[in-house]
Amino acid sequence: MNPPKGITRATLLKDLRLEWRSKDAINSMLFFSLLVVVVFSFSFDPVAEESRHIAGGLVWVAFLFAAVVALNQTWARELRNQVLDAYRVSPAPPNSLFLAKALGNFVFVTVLEALMTPLFIAFYRLRVRREIAAKNVPTTTSAHVPSKNTGTSCHAGPTGRRL
Repeated sequence: MNPPKGITRATLLKDLRLEWRSKDAINSMLFFSLLVVVVFSFSFDPVAEESRHIAGGLVWVAFLFAAVVALNQTWARELRNQVLDAYRVSPAPPNSLFLAKALGNFVFVTVLEALMTPLFIAFYRLRVRREIAAKNVPTTTSAHVPSKNTGTSCHAGPTGRRL
């Protein structure tokens, strides 16, 4: 069954509007990923050649752990305001809520990456070649889709509610 586009869009816009007003998830994601970059810079010399070899792994650790923080924030907001209970009694199908949450988390992590990648490149003094960067954008985007779907479903389960 395909989720209704209007319900999915309304839920996604609600999540984006709430995040724009409160900035709970974005602030916690930015703080956490910045903290990871700073802690790893103390562990590894940012200008050493060894740290440049592991820089890709470090940035992915920061992004993936920050994404877990964002996933937790999106479901915690729904639990605090009893939105999941209201959603269960509405005629809206549960897969539209799941799709809206997955798309919202995708947007949040994409914003995080757009803000943190230049900072990470400057902090570790990395050289970026345009042809390699152009090839990595589709790879990065395709890597988010499975992780956000899995993360959204894993965080929806422990809420104690059946959708």
